[in-house]
Amino acid sequence: MTPLLGTFPARLRAARGALLFTQEQVGRVLSVSPRNVANWEAGRSRPSFESLAKLSEIYCVSLDWLLTGKHRLPHSFTTPSDLCPHLVSLAKERCPQCENLGGGA
Repeated sequence: MTPLLGTFPARLRAARGALLFTQEQVGRVLSVSPRNVANWEAGRSRPSFESLAKLSEIYCVSLDWLLTGKHRLPHSFTTPSDLCPHLVSLAKERCPQCENLGGGA
């Protein structure tokens, strides 16, 4: 585990950033405001259990990794396409209005 990913907020930022999702896009998928996502990533608040489960699913990482950082990721964080190829289509399915999901918009 690298020091940069040693905290829950850092892992949230890393998982989202690896997929080039914006906080707004993640908020749409989770039906929360982008400010909520920003607060989670800054460590000012924590997601609900329901949101945490959805974050794990859309980022394609384990809950164990999100919460503790102790388990390996299923794929490397080298490029967005390395992290579960089906992820963008899954997120778009949950959020049809997120046309640019994964495009860094």
